[in-house]
Amino acid sequence: MTQTQSTLQSFSQPTGSQPPGAQQTAALPLTTLCVEGADAATFLQAMLTQDLLSLSAGEATRAGLCNAKGRLLADFLITRRAEDSGYHLTLHADLAEPIVAHLKRYILRQKVRIHPTEEQHFGLIQPDAATIQAIALPPPASLRGQSNPSGYALWVHIGASPRALLFQQAPLALITNRAREVPAAAWDSAEILDGLPQITPQTTGHFVPQWIHWDRLGGISFKKGCYPGQEVIARLHYLGKPNRQLVLGHLETPTPPEPGSPIDSLNHTETEAGTVVRCAPDPLNPNGHLFLAVLRSSHLNDELSIQNQRCIVTPIAPEPTHSPPANAAH
Repeated sequence: MTQTQSTLQSFSQPTGSQPPGAQQTAALPLTTLCVEGADAATFLQAMLTQDLLSLSAGEATRAGLCNAKGRLLADFLITRRAEDSGYHLTLHADLAEPIVAHLKRYILRQKVRIHPTEEQHFGLIQPDAATIQAIALPPPASLRGQSNPSGYALWVHIGASPRALLFQQAPLALITNRAREVPAAAWDSAEILDGLPQITPQTTGHFVPQWIHWDRLGGISFKKGCYPGQEVIARLHYLGKPNRQLVLGHLETPTPPEPGSPIDSLNHTETEAGTVVRCAPDPLNPNGHLFLAVLRSSHLNDELSIQNQRCIVTPIAPEPTHSPPANAAH
């Protein structure tokens, strides 16, 4: 086994407990859209991959917006806060403007208002017990059944490397004094190691949800009614098998590949083997980068390269080590 393969194998395993003072905080390039009005629930129910009519006040879930071909235009973390009747959709900041414009084209005469909030977003990585108590965010036994009276913090991953998403109204000054500030890339690296994809402007409209394991992550309801792309997604779920899958990869290069970058097969040069979904620096190697990619299953054992640099990949575990966030009391 090469050193790079050994490194990738070690990253695909839980990292275990961290030393005291390891907690970090990072400003994240996210935007939250507020969708409100008398028809907000039925409007979103007809547009997104998730069953939002079953989402109670104080709960959260993952969801996606697809085009008619069943390709994801955006992925969301959706919360329904207790203090209002609206839905809050958090997504990559650079997608906010085009997604608002896309959604507004379908409002017609419905009583729906869509607008970006002014909230900033911060990631809290590996918080210690004192910080968890300070922000009133008790760790749940699972990502379901969360309860947070403050309403502006949400667990997005628990286990070996727990992380919470904080909104602007959280006590940020208190948190900053307790946690070391790090670049957003540190959050991205942790997300990648947990197999969490993200749709960006470079990849909007590229992936069927199952290709990025959105079904495994709880982002799709197969019991709800129609929405754009539903026929393609349901057919693949009930009658087919995805010919592409999400993989974790490692690349030795000082220049990170952009999302949407092609992955080439050195065994079959006539076809593109896959596409980079997201990429971040390797926290243990200054010249390396971790990435998630959608790879054609037939190329899984090929020799692969990105931008003429050799890379290695490993499949994401069939069963996720985490559940979709839900029941986060807002």
